[in-house]
Amino acid sequence: MLIERRNGSVEPDYFQFYLRTRPGEHTADDVTDAGYEAHLEATSAGFVYVGTLKKYSATPLTVEVHDTEPEPPGDDWQHVAEVSLMGDGVIEVLSWPAEAALSVASPVGPQRLRVMWAGLDDDDPSAEHLEVQLWPAPLTEPKVLRWWSSWTLPPPSGTAPDGRRQIEGQVEVARYLQAGFRRVPISFAMTPSVPGPPLVGGPSGCCIGIWGDPRDGTWWADGYSVRRVLRAATEDEVRNLIRAAQPVAAGLVDRRPDPRWTAMLLKIGLTEAGSGG
Repeated sequence: MLIERRNGSVEPDYFQFYLRTRPGEHTADDVTDAGYEAHLEATSAGFVYVGTLKKYSATPLTVEVHDTEPEPPGDDWQHVAEVSLMGDGVIEVLSWPAEAALSVASPVGPQRLRVMWAGLDDDDPSAEHLEVQLWPAPLTEPKVLRWWSSWTLPPPSGTAPDGRRQIEGQVEVARYLQAGFRRVPISFAMTPSVPGPPLVGGPSGCCIGIWGDPRDGTWWADGYSVRRVLRAATEDEVRNLIRAAQPVAAGLVDRRPDPRWTAMLLKIGLTEAGSGG
């Protein structure tokens, strides 16, 4: 039986927002590649990552609390996934990074959370909207009940469509970049309708940043295709991407001294400050 239903909205960014039952346990950094692909993951007993098609702007959201498992989702819902979590009497909806958008009284103890997506399309503005259902239930494994076709992905590959090397997957890319890479001090003016310049290695995807490896002098384009990917890039490709970019704010520039990195930036026409050298 339905106990409570609340309508509201949430402001996602970086294609995500969160649900939390235990304040203080913000574990968004613990999302796995499997969680990103399912667009839902409980990263701790009381914190849930929810992925969205929207990157910006208010997204309609309904939260329902039931005393038992609700009816199966209707055909209008394009993607449906479930996770388990522990409740403490209130569930909060958090816009990115952690701003409270909505709170609803919820069960205490183990419970099941179902998230349903609809309006998933490429229209601008997007019609994406979500419904969250919550009910008491034993803790069980996460499950995707229904996949939206565009979120059903092929296995990760170490090779881009044109044959160049790539690292694929949000977690794998982050792990790779921690091994001594330096970010080129530029940014792209991205909007919902223009997410970024085309990603090298084609045929689709957008670039969100450029990295270099001072250890071997290689360049890498960071972006999104079917997943987040890091692709090897040539100096000429990097120069072309820089023409579509602007310098980052001074406070975001990596100031660690490294003459190898300085030399790499000068070869593509930049200094550490991001201006032409």
